[in-house]
Amino acid sequence: MEKKTSSENIALYIKKHWFQFIIVSFLLFVLVRKDFSFQFNMNNPDNVEQPSTNPNENKQKRQELITQKKTDKESTKSKSGILDRFGISFIGGGTTSNPKSEYSKIDEATSESYLKRFAHVAISERKKYGVPSSIILANGLLHSFAGSRDMAQLGHNHFAISCSSDWNGPNGNYQNTCYRHYENAWTSFRDHSLFVTSGKYAKLLQLGTTDYKSWAKGIEKNEFSEFSGLEKNLVEIIEKYELYHLDYQ
Repeated sequence: MEKKTSSENIALYIKKHWFQFIIVSFLLFVLVRKDFSFQFNMNNPDNVEQPSTNPNENKQKRQELITQKKTDKESTKSKSGILDRFGISFIGGGTTSNPKSEYSKIDEATSESYLKRFAHVAISERKKYGVPSSIILANGLLHSFAGSRDMAQLGHNHFAISCSSDWNGPNGNYQNTCYRHYENAWTSFRDHSLFVTSGKYAKLLQLGTTDYKSWAKGIEKNEFSEFSGLEKNLVEIIEKYELYHLDYQ
């Protein structure tokens, strides 16, 4: 019997076990395709990391956010201006329910700039009407928030003087209260001089032009505005910036 060649043996073996060859080939194909797909996804730029579902990690992130908000709040509070340091509270006026917060954004440079801007006006008004320059400036700074308050910006009202029955000029409504409007800041200062030297304030002229403490007391006593502790705060502003020097110029 003639011996079969090796190629014939291989062909015979495959023919005999053809089904097993098909199964093995199919499994190899599946494995190769799965590996290719995995490699493709690993290099895909859209394969973005999803948010963690770890409850402990999420809790830590929330705590970090709360801490950051608290830090931001304290940072803002540390920038408060004169009103916060003097403990001033205000009732009524302004376009917000908390006018004090409006002034908290004003820094020392802004306050000093305001005082320098209107110093000559305060001196002129004192010489003409007898109101201490220090009182005029402190009152303007306090009630206008260094010129930044809404009624000062929109209506040039630097002293928060409200409308009265004999006021026929322009006006604006802030927090359901009518306040006078003026053509410019100088007109506001002039009306203030007239306001605190007439009617129930007229007797204050007897105090002279240098007794700022008595003027501050008299203005609060006659209910110039609803600032709490008006006398105390006017005096502190005058002494902080040494505005009393202007009463002698």
